[in-house]
Amino acid sequence: MKITQRVKRRFKPFFDVSSWMSKDFLVAPARDLNQKFRQLFSINRAKNIENFDLAMRRLDMDENALVSRLADMRRMFYMFLLIGLGISIYGILSFIQGFFFSSFICVGLTGFALAMMFRYHFWMFQIKQRQLGCSLKDWLFIGLLGKKVNSGNKSE
Repeated sequence: MKITQRVKRRFKPFFDVSSWMSKDFLVAPARDLNQKFRQLFSINRAKNIENFDLAMRRLDMDENALVSRLADMRRMFYMFLLIGLGISIYGILSFIQGFFFSSFICVGLTGFALAMMFRYHFWMFQIKQRQLGCSLKDWLFIGLLGKKVNSGNKSE
């Protein structure tokens, strides 16, 4: 029995392929990537549901502060609109002149500007509706098209 343990201890480093390859070091990035990918596509549900008035009280805001925030959001929306238009025009001109790498970077920056525009417009929509937790369907039909939709997503 003692002899087999000695033999194992002596010869295991020679035949331990997983430690040679540093298997843990190689597997960890794939495991982390898998975890991040799952987090990216999981839906986080709110733990505490609060309505608009409770949120205003919790944040200690009054109507004047709300109007001020709405004006700030409108300014940021128009700023990102202008930035997005400028970058997209520059990207089109770069593509026409043959600077393809520059135009692809401009596509990414324009996408970022569009995402920021959506964020601020969606926040403005929620403030105007005085409702937290609006859905994209609500924003699309009520906010952009002006139609009424019955989503059943009222948080009050």
